[in-house]
Amino acid sequence: MKTSILSFALGLLLMSALLTSAAPHSTKPKQHTNIHARYVYAAETVYRDIIIEGLTLKLTYFQDADNRCQNWLEQRPCWTPKDLRVREAQLSKKDLRAFVKLLNQSGFLSLERTYGGAGAGQRYYSETLNVKLGEVQHQVIYQSFPAASPPPQAFTKVARWLSNLVKKTFKL
Repeated sequence: MKTSILSFALGLLLMSALLTSAAPHSTKPKQHTNIHARYVYAAETVYRDIIIEGLTLKLTYFQDADNRCQNWLEQRPCWTPKDLRVREAQLSKKDLRAFVKLLNQSGFLSLERTYGGAGAGQRYYSETLNVKLGEVQHQVIYQSFPAASPPPQAFTKVARWLSNLVKKTFKL
């Protein structure tokens, strides 16, 4: 209950800060540096790292343009760091407000740290979501493997929202 009230209060405070515009005599746009989010998913044939830092959206990803990973069977990435592409764009305040609202209303900030249920030494793919809103920081890891329990709905909503934002922003 305390966490929900804290999350709600922090969300209201953050929303009011985002809605307040810079003073008329100011020539610099107001920076929103108190928001940070990062979603990372990597596997043998996939790499996706989505970062929101204030009003900046950054995407680092692997695109198998030459189909070298099409029949990949090895248990190591088919891509190298040199293969990764980076794109960056500015977000609108509207998108940022929608993201903060989603974080607060979805219950993401109240989730436990780990889901999926992988046992010690068990092989799985990790999806990680880190969020920092002001002073509140939260990380959730989902362990994906064939018999894994499904990810929590709040995790899925936030990850899907970030993926859709990337598709919309970068036309992917």
